[in-house]
Formats: sequence, C-alpha cells, structure tokens
Amino acid sequence: RVRLPNGITHFVVIAGKNGFDYLVQDPGAGYAKGLYPLRELGSDIEALRFYQPIAHADFHLSHGGH
Repeated sequence: RVRLPNGITHFVVIAGKNGFDYLVQDPGAGYAKGLYPLRELGSDIEALRFYQPIAHADFHLSHGGH
C-alpha cells in the first residue's frame, strides 16, 4: 500500500526489482502502464501483503452442495 500525493491510499503489486528500484504494476489501472518504478508514485511503502502459493493444493469448490 502506498499513499498518493492527494492523501488517498492505493494498492499496487510489486512485481520485480531493477537495481535500487522496486517495479510495480497497478491493477486499479488495468495494468495499462505495465511495469514502472515505485518512485514514480512519490510515496514510501506503507504496508505490505505477502502471498505465497500453496504447494500441491488439492481442494474442490462445491456450489450448492453439488
């Protein structure tokens, strides 16, 4: 989570690193801009969520008991 210059918090996906720059994608903009340096947003990172895939997950979703 970052804070935009207007004070609103915004979520982006950190998708890589180039030197000292974290590269982000913006799902709120439909990824139209592609990868770009986090510093372009003019904000520090305020919060992080870390997602890790579940290895060999074997589960089934049921709909209406079927």
